[in-house]
Amino acid sequence: MRKSKLFMVTILSSCGLNSHKTRFGDAQTRTNGMAHYLTVTSDKLALPGATHVVTVLDLRARPEDLSMLIDGQHYLPGYHMNKKHWYSILLDDVVPLATIMDDVKVSYMLAK
Repeated sequence: MRKSKLFMVTILSSCGLNSHKTRFGDAQTRTNGMAHYLTVTSDKLALPGATHVVTVLDLRARPEDLSMLIDGQHYLPGYHMNKKHWYSILLDDVVPLATIMDDVKVSYMLAK
C-alpha cells in the first residue's frame, strides 16, 4: 500500500496538480478532479474472499470504453463515482505501472 501512495503522489506532482484528503463514509480518498485515490474495504467493491482493506485509483474514461475496461477483478466500476464516466483500478501490483500511467494520462485529458 505504501508503494501505491507514493505512486499517486508522483502522478499528481508530475501533472502539476494538488490533492486534498476527504472521507466517503469509511473510505479515505485523495482527489484532484482527474483521479481519486481511495483506501476502502474489499466488501464495498464486491470483491470475493475475506474482507480486507484495499487501495484503488478512480479514473475517468469515455463511456464507450468502460465496458471493455471493467473486468470485475482489477478494473471495477468507479467506487463512489458516476459509473458512466469513472472506473476503479485495484492497486494490488497486478496491473502494470505503465498501464496505470497510460490510464492516468487519458483521465487527465478527459478532465481538462
